Amino acid sequence: MSKETKELNWHSFRQNNSGGSFKNPAISIYVQATSEEEADEIAKEYGAYFDGCSTGSDCSCCGDRWYRSYGPEEDDFDIEEIRSNESYYFAVRDKIPTSLIVFANGKTETVT
Repeated sequence: MSKETKELNWHSFRQNNSGGSFKNPAISIYVQATSEEEADEIAKEYGAYFDGCSTGSDCSCCGDRWYRSYGPEEDDFDIEEIRSNESYYFAVRDKIPTSLIVFANGKTETVT
């Protein structure tokens, strides 16, 4: 019996500044996972949440803060490019990291 190996892909979660500010853990979360559902669950472990307007957590005029994964990133997605991104105004203003990178092995890396 052969075991099927699932391919790891990167999934990104970008935060909407619902209510006029960004919140921890970072403006964007990048998760390495084998499926959209797995990536959503991992992102939730690090502070992302979904359907915030319907639960009253987010401003209904601004929209939900976080959205579920739209699927794996394109083949040319480069985590090194994410690592090299510099902080920008909103990250500095709201005193949060630009990105949180979550690897499949559970290791995390913060980009400020």
